[in-house]
Amino acid sequence: MKKLKSIGIGFIIWVLEISIYTVSFYFPILEDLELQANILQFLGVLPLVWFEEKQYFRIQDTSKRYWLGVSYFLLATVLDALFSVFT
Repeated sequence: MKKLKSIGIGFIIWVLEISIYTVSFYFPILEDLELQANILQFLGVLPLVWFEEKQYFRIQDTSKRYWLGVSYFLLATVLDALFSVFT
């Protein structure tokens, strides 16, 4: 597993995830906009991760999927803590 490539793809997933969350506030479907944003973010994360995982493993061996998922999760946690909690 290439660590730098994993971090780059994890960062792209995080940016797209935050974009989905933010844009969902501009299209009110439910009365509770925050609940709507959380639902859309939840539904949007899995396709993003599947697409980026396919991009990562396009050429490389697929034997380290677990560690790639762990690295995505840890990176998302750190980025959320840095930009959401501490600002």
